[in-house]
Amino acid sequence: MVADNALEASTVIAAPGVLSASVVMVSLALSVDADENSTELLGFSSSSVARRGLTGSPSGHLFRPDLGCGQNQLERKLVAKLSRDLSTGTLHPRENIAGSGTLGSLNAEIVINADGASTVPLDLRGTFNMTVEVSGSVDGTNWTLLAMRSMAGGSYLAAVAGADAGAWVAACAGFAKIRARVTAYTSGATTTTLLATTGLLDDRLLGEVSSNAATITAAVSTAATLTLTAPGAGLRHYITGLRIERHAAALLVAGTTPVVVTTTNLPSALAFSIPMEAAAQSSVYEKLLDPARAIMASAQNTATSIVAPLTTSVIWRISATFYVAP
Repeated sequence: MVADNALEASTVIAAPGVLSASVVMVSLALSVDADENSTELLGFSSSSVARRGLTGSPSGHLFRPDLGCGQNQLERKLVAKLSRDLSTGTLHPRENIAGSGTLGSLNAEIVINADGASTVPLDLRGTFNMTVEVSGSVDGTNWTLLAMRSMAGGSYLAAVAGADAGAWVAACAGFAKIRARVTAYTSGATTTTLLATTGLLDDRLLGEVSSNAATITAAVSTAATLTLTAPGAGLRHYITGLRIERHAAALLVAGTTPVVVTTTNLPSALAFSIPMEAAAQSSVYEKLLDPARAIMASAQNTATSIVAPLTTSVIWRISATFYVAP
């Protein structure tokens, strides 16, 4: 039984004993009978142990954790976050929260709590053809799209569409609830599982690799426009490389002003000057952009373009490498 002064859901317990800048998230083998006189044992999975006397304000209890330092107990601050299993009324450490069900019609949905979670995987199984969108909410009423990517890596998606079973993952820190909802339906049903977890989303390769590339080659004396299509709600392009090639289809005569290659949906209307010098037939001039960090498109769900103007006797080729993310 949980006593009246037992810790409520999501209570933070603080006490001297651990470095002030650190937070110790513990897997507790918790036993709570919460009487007023006894001392309770919180068993740490790391074999360290803390004792709590249940008197006074919950935020003032003292811990004496064994942090592997023997008798050399330092004055530090230990923070352990507990959550309550509402179905049984028991207290336990913050852990994964799972929810599952069958989605088989338009607007069918699954909603789970996600307080304190930072990552949400989505698993779809079965025979189906539909679009499933994952969103997060702070108040349970207003929902924000969470862009997802395959567990195997690759580009982010605004929603999972089609008939392929699999697993996807998104970041969800800051949201109290997570929802998987069918936004377009064709046929079938999917066994769907959402899992709100405290594990961090590993996106260390994001920005280090380019998962997409696009190229266009224009005809002689014709303008060239390379368009990266709008990536979907909540997503934008990140340009990791850009190459502009000017091929001389005939002898080029020097001009007085450079040719300007323009862009859309990149910061400050990024533009490039291509010198209009004399050049032999079949010669190639290259302009290469290889930024140390990817260039983020200005707006989400918006096409990004690079435009080279019509230039007499010139064949333009434009190539870009990029990835898609929130």
